[in-house]
Amino acid sequence: GCGPAAPPPEELVPVSGIVRLGGSPAEGVRVLFLPDGDTPGTGAVGTSDASGNYTLLHRTQKEGIPPGKYYVVFSRFLTADGKPIPPNTSPYMSGGKESIPPLWSDPTKKNTHNTVQIPEGGKLGLDWDVPAR
Repeated sequence: GCGPAAPPPEELVPVSGIVRLGGSPAEGVRVLFLPDGDTPGTGAVGTSDASGNYTLLHRTQKEGIPPGKYYVVFSRFLTADGKPIPPNTSPYMSGGKESIPPLWSDPTKKNTHNTVQIPEGGKLGLDWDVPAR
């Protein structure tokens, strides 16, 4: 033999949607899906565009996320004057502050408001309306 076979590729469910902050589409919000319970893997991440649209990317850089249970954490760092942190700049080095309320941005605040089940097969549209304060 030629050694162990590569593991089969994970099934990925395409997930996209709109992020709203205080009811308005929000740009630059990082949407992080973290595995919950016995869901394996690393989850997936997306960032909202000017219209609030996001698409999840798996660690393989393919669109989607494996089926399972996840909790979702949102993050958007802003400078002291309320502007988005420039690309490729550390939010901490630039003095950035998290603009998303802790209930939605703190990974320890997992609850029914930010948990979701990703079903097998198909495609999923998940919109989020995060309070501005």
